[in-house]
Amino acid sequence: MKIEKKPVKLAITIPAYNEENSIEKVIREIPGIIEGIDEIEVIVINDGSKDRTSEAAEQAGAAG
Repeated sequence: MKIEKKPVKLAITIPAYNEENSIEKVIREIPGIIEGIDEIEVIVINDGSKDRTSEAAEQAGAAG
């Protein structure tokens, strides 16, 4: 009997408020920190930031 390995998927939710200067680095480092995952989705919840947090997160590949 052959066991089929299914891909491992992970969704990470990050709340953020005025994190324009750090959110991009955090998002880009996640795949290197978490091993054994085939697909990672990062969702940033912007809590009304006054800076460019949303734009920086989207540029780094986050959804939200």
